[in-house]
Amino acid sequence: MARPLLIAGAFAALLVSGLCPRASAECIFLKNGGIVRGRILGETGTSLTVKPPDGPARTIGRGRVLRILYTDIYLGKVVIRLTDGSSREAYMVDENADAYVFRDRLGSVEEYAVPRKKVLFIARTNPTDLVGKTGTTSIRLSWFPPYKPPHSYRVYYREKGTARWESAGTTRRLSFTVRGLKKKTRYRLMVTALDGTGGESIPTDEIEIMTNTPPGPPRGARLTRLPLERGKLTVNIAWRPAVDPDGAVVSYRVLALSGDRTAPVGETGGTAFAMTGLDPGVVHRFAVRAVDNDGTESGDATVNTRVIEFDIAVRGCFLMPVRDLGVMLHPGYGGLAIISAANFPAWGLNLGLGGGCFYFTGWGRSVAESYMAPMIAAASYRFMITDAFSITPELFGGCAFIQIRYSKKNLGMHGLVYPSKKGFEPFLMAGLTLSYTVKGRYMFSMGADYGMVIEKDGLMDFLSFNAGFGARI
Repeated sequence: MARPLLIAGAFAALLVSGLCPRASAECIFLKNGGIVRGRILGETGTSLTVKPPDGPARTIGRGRVLRILYTDIYLGKVVIRLTDGSSREAYMVDENADAYVFRDRLGSVEEYAVPRKKVLFIARTNPTDLVGKTGTTSIRLSWFPPYKPPHSYRVYYREKGTARWESAGTTRRLSFTVRGLKKKTRYRLMVTALDGTGGESIPTDEIEIMTNTPPGPPRGARLTRLPLERGKLTVNIAWRPAVDPDGAVVSYRVLALSGDRTAPVGETGGTAFAMTGLDPGVVHRFAVRAVDNDGTESGDATVNTRVIEFDIAVRGCFLMPVRDLGVMLHPGYGGLAIISAANFPAWGLNLGLGGGCFYFTGWGRSVAESYMAPMIAAASYRFMITDAFSITPELFGGCAFIQIRYSKKNLGMHGLVYPSKKGFEPFLMAGLTLSYTVKGRYMFSMGADYGMVIEKDGLMDFLSFNAGFGARI
């Protein structure tokens, strides 16, 4: 990579002429066209003592001073768009309530004023908003263009602690990668714009970056919503350790996200972080970043309180037929499997789907056996009694495939002689379940339900007593 040196004298002239990033200092315009920027240490009737940012204090006679500006002023070239549709480029050196004062050459005493009412807008000609992304031996820069697109851009860098700037190269794009840098070293960087004649704008603000490969984002980040406490939401964020290819991860930072803004929430050396007192009616977004031993942050692993978790539950059932069904069938057994979205679409509410199979044996010689295979949609709402115990009303609805096998050549329930009956019928079931949660994720339950199969000629109803196990994924 070519690294031509930036001529020291030219860069010094650039600084003295005021073509440098803004600083909080006075700006003294001299009658010979020169400009001195610095902090005024003292004034007398005949002289000023000024401390420039890059050198020792100096004394300037008042007879040499054209004007003094006591506020920050941007001394780079600007584009002036006028109300008549024309544009021009110049350096703005002063302004008042009625007009702007410009110079075509910054080092010249020739000035002219343009009434404010004739100026549509003023735009800078240097690139802005320089940002960088670090690598092991490289830094990738990007920036925004000025109002008037330049011919190209030039990138400068220097190792922190050295005075000499070097040119890393030129580009016509809005990004550039500076390569061949030292590992674990801090650099300062800036970018200028070049016009078609080779003229160079003032640079962007300098940025400081250390070469370093950032750690990868935390892996497998997930948010778990815990039961409400006094109307407030508690969440736990957990993740797997991040990997740093050229260092070690020493901590993790948790930030709250709101649009493009971030706010620090906390930092931990572990792989979990809990937050309490959140409003359950608001969607909260968080980011977790790994931090290495050089203080470099990883990218974001994001989670939010709208993340849907799923409960998977399996139940074993003891079934007690009642009324007409109790005349035909002995008590039976079976099982249900249900998967549901937890706390969706509101806290405590679960919606899901399920299915199962029930088996009964028949009474006497008329009915041999019966199978029931429900396919259901499930809805439940969990009321927390303690942090671990809850009581949950449930409602299931759908259809069931039913097969009743009659004893051959015996009278059936509808007065006909047939060996079997099968088909799909509407199915409903409702009940209450008591659950105990372990570690916020594993659930043991027991409960009772009343169910029915709706036939044209009546109801085939039963009681179900169940016990089961579930897990949140």
